[in-house]
Amino acid sequence: MVIVTCVECGIKYELGNGENPEDFQCECGGELIYSESLEDIKEYSKPETTIKCPHCGSTNPDYAKFCQECGKKQNSEISKENELKKDKPLNSSKVGINLGNSLGNKLIQAKTDLQTDLNLLKEFENDLEKIVEKYSSDEVESEEEFQEQIRKIDSEIKHKKESLDKKLKYYSNRIIVDKIRDKDKPFSLKYSISIKQGKKPYKEREVFLKDSENKKTKLKVEIWKSSIKVPDIKFNSISFIKSEDENFILAYRDQMYDSRDGTRKLIKGRTIFINQNELFLINDLERPHDGKLAKNGTFILNDWMTAGEREGTFYVFNSEAKVLIKKKFNSNLGKNGISESGQYGIVETLYSDSNDGNKIFFFDLCSGKLIWESVRSVGNIKSFKFNENKKILTISYGDFLNYHHTFQGDFLDEEKLQKERIGQASGYELFSIAKEKMDDLDYKTSNLSDYEEVLYLLEKASNKDVSRHTKAGIHRMIGEIYYNYGKTDLTLFNFEKALNWNPNVGIKRLYEKLKNENRQ
Repeated sequence: MVIVTCVECGIKYELGNGENPEDFQCECGGELIYSESLEDIKEYSKPETTIKCPHCGSTNPDYAKFCQECGKKQNSEISKENELKKDKPLNSSKVGINLGNSLGNKLIQAKTDLQTDLNLLKEFENDLEKIVEKYSSDEVESEEEFQEQIRKIDSEIKHKKESLDKKLKYYSNRIIVDKIRDKDKPFSLKYSISIKQGKKPYKEREVFLKDSENKKTKLKVEIWKSSIKVPDIKFNSISFIKSEDENFILAYRDQMYDSRDGTRKLIKGRTIFINQNELFLINDLERPHDGKLAKNGTFILNDWMTAGEREGTFYVFNSEAKVLIKKKFNSNLGKNGISESGQYGIVETLYSDSNDGNKIFFFDLCSGKLIWESVRSVGNIKSFKFNENKKILTISYGDFLNYHHTFQGDFLDEEKLQKERIGQASGYELFSIAKEKMDDLDYKTSNLSDYEEVLYLLEKASNKDVSRHTKAGIHRMIGEIYYNYGKTDLTLFNFEKALNWNPNVGIKRLYEKLKNENRQ
């Protein structure tokens, strides 16, 4: 069991089996630590404070501005800010030249990956103080002497700064050394270090969120390279997709286990959709996955629903975040896809005992209707590709296994599928294919030559790595084919092989009878 704790807000999460801590992010975006027990991270715990939603009565974290259940604005908002340490100015005790330290909040808030720059800047600060000390003198009595003193200090500081800029990774060419003369004190100067405002590592957009009464609340969205953050509603996700012009953004995160109060609680997944300057909170999905977005803003999601259960729901939303299709399956969901225009969508179901399993379902998203469904051709699907001009759907199963359907459901590659299926099939699959082909033949109206393909498949299957029971079944079937056409020697040969693999294969009496007749 892995426990994830956010150092920023103190929330603890217990990750489920198979969940990778490296893929996890706290809703507040804070730094995370990992442990295998709650005891190891006790010192990061903070008392849990909650507020009740005045609209639906649900319990929410105290930092929530909007109810995580109904999405309405909360009456009580508690904001917590970290107090930043303020450094004291460093003073020279000699000439009245004061060295100020104003590295600012940006350095104090620097993350781990900026620690090297931080250390270098601290060294530069110390060097600056030493330079001032080096050229300071209590005997300065004229402006000329004071200016000469400053010239020497500036010259050495310049040399140090040029060297520093070459070493810095993030703050290079952004360090400014300022000096301010004290008008009230003769021959006194204050040096300070500041950092020019750098380019933000994310794009910022202002959006609004409507409540049930159509009142608008302004929110700021941070569009990072690998995540989407909405600090005002404590939303942070690394699973997102956006249109080329970024007018449409879909972001979502799976459910999580919360253990901060000592009990194991399940926190529902969260989904947001942004249409230009409006943000929509989507509360329908328990475990949103596999989001896809069309040019017109229509988007699809798979809801994995309850962990451990074979079920899933396929969702389609329009650009106003209204549900167009909600289709529940008694099977886990695999890949999905949406056409570029947003008119067509498709979803894959995985193996299950229900009629929903091991299929693909093709929808007209505009009408909300299922056009066709079909059994998957090979195995798990890798991707879907829509050609809307030719009305052709390409399904890729990986390893160059690509098959085509029309948008009306006609399968165009049956012959190709059979050849590739045989070429890559296991012994068990070959045996299954042979039995399928056997069902299409009747020995009373067929010739032995009609069974050539079946015999080929059975021989190929017998040479594969299969169980003794399966090998026995293969040779029994071969023997029965030859038996129906009076090929006694070949029948006995294969029956004997079948019995060697499994004495209880069900042909012992027939084998003994044929063997005795053959002796006579």
